[in-house]
Amino acid sequence: MRAAATGNLGSSSSSSSSSSRPRQSPVASAAAQALSQLQAAQAAQKSGDYAAALAGYSAVVAQHPDLALAEYARLGRALMLYEAGDVSGCLVGLQDQELSMRGYPEVHAALAAVLYTERPAQRLRAEQQFNIAVEFDARFQDAAWVRGNKGWGPRLMGALTRFLLLQ
Repeated sequence: MRAAATGNLGSSSSSSSSSSRPRQSPVASAAAQALSQLQAAQAAQKSGDYAAALAGYSAVVAQHPDLALAEYARLGRALMLYEAGDVSGCLVGLQDQELSMRGYPEVHAALAAVLYTERPAQRLRAEQQFNIAVEFDARFQDAAWVRGNKGWGPRLMGALTRFLLLQ
């Protein structure tokens, strides 16, 4: 009888402690997973593994398209498409993000650099985009700051540098 009583106490104790722990909602769980994937993609980008970063950003967008974090993943994916040589894919992605993340300076600065370098007929639009970027964050005028703080790849940094030198 004593063993049975001890067994009951142990089981009720463990069930009450597990029920007292807050359960994570499906949305919170998805957000945590998306954040983890986004951080892994950002780490790959900063280390120069652009293919892994592109895959990571694409996974966040595919698996969690409705989360706000997916907007940052879409931006990262567009930047990595440029590093991979997909100029059209990059421009489509940046133009979409320019609409959904209006006022986010990194989107405007990247779009300006790519337009200026890759689409000479749209240089006026590139200058307008860059003006929007520096209105929100003047540090985008400093290529060294962008290189050190945004983790842009060499191809995009080259485009930004060309834009800044010819302005």
